[in-house]
Amino acid sequence: MNTSIGSAINSSSTEQHDQADRAVALTLAIEGLGQKLHDDTAKRGLALGGTRIGVHAGPAIVGNFGGVRFFNYTAVGDTVNIAARLERANKLVGTKNCISLAVSKRTTGFLLRPIGVLYLKGKTEGVSACEALVDTQENRTRFTAYTKAYALAAAGDSTASHAFEMLAQTYPQDGLILFHQGRLAGGNQGMEIHLTGN
Repeated sequence: MNTSIGSAINSSSTEQHDQADRAVALTLAIEGLGQKLHDDTAKRGLALGGTRIGVHAGPAIVGNFGGVRFFNYTAVGDTVNIAARLERANKLVGTKNCISLAVSKRTTGFLLRPIGVLYLKGKTEGVSACEALVDTQENRTRFTAYTKAYALAAAGDSTASHAFEMLAQTYPQDGLILFHQGRLAGGNQGMEIHLTGN
């Protein structure tokens, strides 16, 4: 069973100025809690899937919807749809969270490694996205090596494939590194990623 979370942050005139920072901090907190729950249930012999999170910023309609038989407090709109599609994109690109540029460019102090420009189902414009990592020494080292390899791939440098091969050997459990290694080895170039089934 997978637990999926899509989050859309509101960009209305009454927003909190640190809303994007709060969204990314919450993303990492939920991810950590989900991992702890996964590990705790595994010790008891139970299988629990991973948590995937998508975060995007923009306008949304939020409130109570429905009638006498069905009534729900929810959010609707394109912002919410993109957040939900970013959440699903995690499964395809090997990440745990997928944060749009609309959010990441308004944050400070986080390790945000670029994923690429994602072309989501039903959208003609790509969404630049990144993955937030917990700020540890190991992740800082991985982040630095990854961003160098990513820059090569984004520039169309022929050495990018080799750089991701080396990263995959160092970090064999890193889904995003393995995703890009596979793309580049298969002849794809650049960082525009057309997703299917999303």
